[in-house]
Amino acid sequence: MSRVRLSVGIVALVATIGVSGCQNGVRAGSKCRTTDFGADATYVLKCTKGRWVRVATKAQVAQLIVAILQARTTTSTTVAAPPAGVTLTGVVKVSLGSFHSCALMVAGTVTCWGRGNLLGTGSTQDSSVAVAVPGIVGATGIAAGTLHSCAIVALGAVKCWGANSSGQLGTGTATNIELTPVSVTGLTGAVAIAAGSLHTCALLSTGGAKCWGSNNYGQLGDGTTTQRNSPVSVTAFPNSDRITVGAYHSCARSILGAIWCWGGNNAGQLGTGNRIDSLVPLVSLGSVGDVSSGDQHTCALTSGAAVECWGFNHLGQVGNGTTTDALSHVAVAGLTAVTKVAAGAGHTCAVQSSGTIKCWGGNFAGRLGNGTTTDSLTPVAVSNITTAASIDLGTEHSCAVLANATVMCWGFNIEGRLGNGTTASASVPTPVLTS
Repeated sequence: MSRVRLSVGIVALVATIGVSGCQNGVRAGSKCRTTDFGADATYVLKCTKGRWVRVATKAQVAQLIVAILQARTTTSTTVAAPPAGVTLTGVVKVSLGSFHSCALMVAGTVTCWGRGNLLGTGSTQDSSVAVAVPGIVGATGIAAGTLHSCAIVALGAVKCWGANSSGQLGTGTATNIELTPVSVTGLTGAVAIAAGSLHTCALLSTGGAKCWGSNNYGQLGDGTTTQRNSPVSVTAFPNSDRITVGAYHSCARSILGAIWCWGGNNAGQLGTGNRIDSLVPLVSLGSVGDVSSGDQHTCALTSGAAVECWGFNHLGQVGNGTTTDALSHVAVAGLTAVTKVAAGAGHTCAVQSSGTIKCWGGNFAGRLGNGTTTDSLTPVAVSNITTAASIDLGTEHSCAVLANATVMCWGFNIEGRLGNGTTASASVPTPVLTS
């Protein structure tokens, strides 16, 4: 997701929402040629291959303006790199936002790196290496959204920090940015957490789910489009063991293995065969082992350790060799023995049982990790990784946890979101460091 300069106008704002695939509206070989409000003044439209595609509402753009302005109220600078070789170890899981990254540590703590006022440290200073988030102990889960993050702590309570323009921190209000973790109102028993652009969802020990934040398209699943500043229950929700959210939609895997999705569906990201939004969960796909929601596409690990994806496909992130949106699930070619799948804004990656990783889609700043910046409509191998355990994707960067509990990241690195002690982008994996 690009850094917003309000002077560049709506192109940069749509890029910041994370659905245009453009960096400040311009990138080499981009399919994004122009962006405008178009003939339909209700929506922000993007011209792709000669056709207008709805990517956001004007209300969503306004929400993002507020969030980004709140997140930039204080000037920040990047800290100096630590001595070479100080590698972050003891990592259980990583979760990536648009401008920052966070890791759940084996000790039950959380570390983050990238844009300063999103790191939860109480400071606004950027960090190009991992720094501890104070006040987080006994953590069992972590989720980074576009401009906010949340962690599950003792007794299944949740603490969040960062931007809160749409109530995505769940504190009962929708004002200001929180530089340190704050408690989500009235929430206990959380066992999994997922954060999107402007909303957050938690899976509960009961098998149900609660969500909070923006609800323009029904992404909270409570049967309304009303913004919620505190958690509300997802209605008609089956007992589930996995939850994931995109920019304006949410999905969960039931304990029987079916995928249920709800919210925005303009690109087919719900996988229901149409573009009709849903305010309540609908069955998308049966018998899956993993599921991940990108901004406007979704991917699942299916029987036989294969991957199927659906939704927005302007950069080939669905992986079927085309750039045509997929309203129903389509198979990703060239993958075998997949164990994990992760969807970002315009790219997707899968971990294979061999410990290798393959990625596909947009390759701005090298986020596919194959040493190039060339987009790929089908999977390509990530360089120099043979022991990957898991992976997560941001808007323009990627990170993998290795079998030795270290982290490698690659892609766009403004404000230090790769955590490698620099702000230089990397088209091949680099190790995350700590001070």
